[in-house]
Amino acid sequence: MGLAMTWVPHLGSGPMWDAVVKRERDLCRSNWWQLVILMPNLFPFEHLCLPQAWYLGTDTQLFFITLIVLLVIWKWPKSGVPILSSVMVISLLIPFLQSYFMSLLPIRVSIFPESIRDIFGYNDTFYHAYVSAQGNWAGYHLGVLTAWFYHRAQTRKWDLGESWLLKLMCMVSIPVALGTVLMGWDLHDREASAFESAVFNTFNQNFFALAICVFIIGYFYKCNRVYVQSVEWGPLQPLGRMSYCAMLLHATVLRTYGGQMRRSFYATDYTAIMLFAGIVCTTYLFSLPLYLFVEAPACQVQKILFGPKRQKKERENGNSTCVKPGVSSVSVSTVSTHI
Repeated sequence: MGLAMTWVPHLGSGPMWDAVVKRERDLCRSNWWQLVILMPNLFPFEHLCLPQAWYLGTDTQLFFITLIVLLVIWKWPKSGVPILSSVMVISLLIPFLQSYFMSLLPIRVSIFPESIRDIFGYNDTFYHAYVSAQGNWAGYHLGVLTAWFYHRAQTRKWDLGESWLLKLMCMVSIPVALGTVLMGWDLHDREASAFESAVFNTFNQNFFALAICVFIIGYFYKCNRVYVQSVEWGPLQPLGRMSYCAMLLHATVLRTYGGQMRRSFYATDYTAIMLFAGIVCTTYLFSLPLYLFVEAPACQVQKILFGPKRQKKERENGNSTCVKPGVSSVSVSTVSTHI
């Protein structure tokens, strides 16, 4: 946010520079407080500083909702399964009813050139179905269910590493996750009914989330050697560490690229692929100093402030929060963090 308000507007110029880059500077200078309180997705999207930061507000709101749910379960442990199941149903029902009665478009076909020009402003489908807390609640809750399932598997000493069912589910999880990209491919050629749109907006992202949750459990139990070696491949580790910074910076890279363009170009599949590759590489290049000088030091400070006390508490508790021998090599706190 500080870069968008200060340095970025001076990095270039072009016919669209004021409308694209300096506009973000003006919005950040007037609406910076929306990011400070971590509630940017509750305000009109067309006036949002750093549109990609909608995730921060959604994540914060869902964190507090989930915290209340977990406190209730902690107070009354026997209510765990009914409450978690009820929340799952509610988190799916809300986006369905919202899409149906508000006549929202399927998310896949809701991005128009006019919408991109306005940075997705005045787009009801994008605002209510994609960036809202209720639109992402089910996927978030799937992560909570995964952590709950993993905790139960450890406490009851389930040897899931030898489960053929988990191995099969883990193997198909990545194809299913990639296949969600193709869901609704025919909606570009026809108009979807209100019911179809509601079903699509309810399940499309959540199929992806479910597949990733299955993959994470399978990875922790090392159910697929190819997947495990791919995730642990050395060259991928730096990219994984910089991915959050890349998410925060990618929109700024796109803005500066579009703002400095002085001529149009003929778009083909080849030019789109080359443009995509260039944007990705540039984004990760600029993410490196942000990670080295901001995120990594902040993580180390967090470890210094909270690490020793937590480790001491875990040693005092013995095996209460640690992995049972021969079951998995990952702790409950780790799986919660990853999800």
